[in-house]
Amino acid sequence: DGLISSGTENTQNTWMDAKYAGIAVTPRNGKAVEINAMWYNALKIMQELALKKGEKEKAKKYEKMANKTKNSFETKFYNKRRKCLYDVLGDNKIRPNQLFALSLTYPVIDTNSKIAKEIFEVATKKLKNKYGLKTLAKGEKNYVDVYEGNSFKRDMSYHQGITWPWILGIY
Repeated sequence: DGLISSGTENTQNTWMDAKYAGIAVTPRNGKAVEINAMWYNALKIMQELALKKGEKEKAKKYEKMANKTKNSFETKFYNKRRKCLYDVLGDNKIRPNQLFALSLTYPVIDTNSKIAKEIFEVATKKLKNKYGLKTLAKGEKNYVDVYEGNSFKRDMSYHQGITWPWILGIY
């Protein structure tokens, strides 16, 4: 389907890497939204580089792969009920990772589309505050608003709702 999986049941991916006693706090097994947005972006960059080098066949190959990824992404990641993107296929928690689909050099979702507007509106309403974006929308299972306590408590809250200012860059 052109999409890529980020790990197995014993691993996790990307920047959500908090572990305690070897246990993933926020396991995100399967096809993660930001990994697939970055995969599409990478394929489009490879297409561009191949064209610059005059390698038309390679460029066509990358374009075909990118188109397949884009079509699968649009079909599988859009959560019609919540009007945003699934964080991982089958996981409808609202997280900021979906913004990678709109913010890269080659966005996998057309930024002028109705879907892009809906994604942005959900992120704004559910995740944005005056300090940055929350790592999980308030009201989601396991939501934690404040990063405090002992090592275990802090690690268990790391990606469960605390605000990260750096994510404003993709917002």
